Amino acid sequence: MVDTNQALTSNGMDVAIDMLRKSTSLPQKIKVTRVIMDLSVPKNGKQQACEKGAIPVLTDLLKEENQDIKAMALGALMLITVIAKGKILALEADIISRLLPLLHFPSPNVCKHCLKVLTMIAETPTGKNLLGAEVYKIEALMDNSTDDIKATAKKTIDVITWKP
Repeated sequence: MVDTNQALTSNGMDVAIDMLRKSTSLPQKIKVTRVIMDLSVPKNGKQQACEKGAIPVLTDLLKEENQDIKAMALGALMLITVIAKGKILALEADIISRLLPLLHFPSPNVCKHCLKVLTMIAETPTGKNLLGAEVYKIEALMDNSTDDIKATAKKTIDVITWKP
C-alpha cells in the first residue's frame, strides 16, 4: 500500500502527470490515471493536481474511446473538482463540452461519474450559468436510465436549477 502523503511530498503528482502526458500505452494511461485519482483524495493532493496541471491532461483523456480510461479520468476529476480551484480550472479547460457528450455513453459508470463532475461544476456561478442552457440534456436521462443514473441526474439538475 502506498502512503499518499509520502508520495505527494516526493513529487508523485508531478511524476504521474508527466507519465500521463508522455504515455501512448492505454494500460499505462489507465494505471497512471488511477494513481492521480488516488493522490487526489486528500486536500493537498487536490491542490497539487490543480497546481501541477492535471485537469487539462485528465480532460483530454475524455476523448479516448476506452470506457475504463474515461471512467478513471472522471473519477480523478470528481475528486479534484471538490475544491474551488479545481472547479475553476475545469471550466477553463472547457470541461463542459467534453462532459455533455458522455451523458449518453454506453457505460453507466461513465455516465454517473460525468453527472457527478457536472454537479461539482454547477456549484460555481459560471458553471451554473453555462449548464442552465444544457439542463435539458440531463433531463433526457430521466426517461430511460437506471434508477441510479436517474437519482444522480436529479441531483445534478437540482444543483443547476437551484436559485437562492
